[in-house]
Amino acid sequence: MNRIRISFLVSSLLFFLLSKTFAQSDSLVPNRYWSIQVYPGVNIDLSGGKKSNNGLFPGRADLTIAGGFKFQHLFSQRHGWYAAMDMTMFREQTPDYFNREDVFIPAKQILKDFAKGLVSSIAPRPGIQVGWMYRFRGERWELLPSVGLGANVHFWDDEGNYDMNEDNTYYQLKYKLRSGGPAMYLSFSANYFLWKKGYLVLNADFGQPLRASTAEVALSQNGVEVKRFQERSSAVGRRLNLAVGYGFVFGRH
Repeated sequence: MNRIRISFLVSSLLFFLLSKTFAQSDSLVPNRYWSIQVYPGVNIDLSGGKKSNNGLFPGRADLTIAGGFKFQHLFSQRHGWYAAMDMTMFREQTPDYFNREDVFIPAKQILKDFAKGLVSSIAPRPGIQVGWMYRFRGERWELLPSVGLGANVHFWDDEGNYDMNEDNTYYQLKYKLRSGGPAMYLSFSANYFLWKKGYLVLNADFGQPLRASTAEVALSQNGVEVKRFQERSSAVGRRLNLAVGYGFVFGRH
């Protein structure tokens, strides 16, 4: 009998709490507010990387760790603005060009030696953006498509020379890489309010560079340039970030 009473009391308490939660749900999403979001996630490379036409760009893993934070201000029931910063972690891989058998046959060793210096350690690649949001609002949730402008770093800019002598011939290899810069972002966020001061975040963020990346390699033999290849791509740096996080609400009104 005591167990039945305890079970009844616990069930009644849970029902009461759930009823209060849903009864107050219409007030959980504020009309206007400021918030800070923190979110870990993954970065999906959509650029092609090493699969480019001539293989002059470095490669990277297709899926890597990412994360970031976002400051946002909903200043009306429908409109708002945001500022965000994200970090992507990956290791650059040797460009395919330096592993091909049909280039620089007289000085194959110079390619192998130079390529070793192009492999970087795992390091963060930052990106920043500022943009405008439009809000679709429910009782406990809100959907926020947005568009923004900013800048990002995909591959670190690199420029180097490598010299060697082979069979009384002087070879010099030059490599130049320019990547990163201004970018456009299209994002979609779904926020679910757990209480008045916080909410869960699901975020998808697509980034497209507005400036093409360039890579160039040249080989000189006894001071005379004998080969030069260049590549330009607007796809390098294209990416999709997916994240799950938490938002802290302040300045609610």
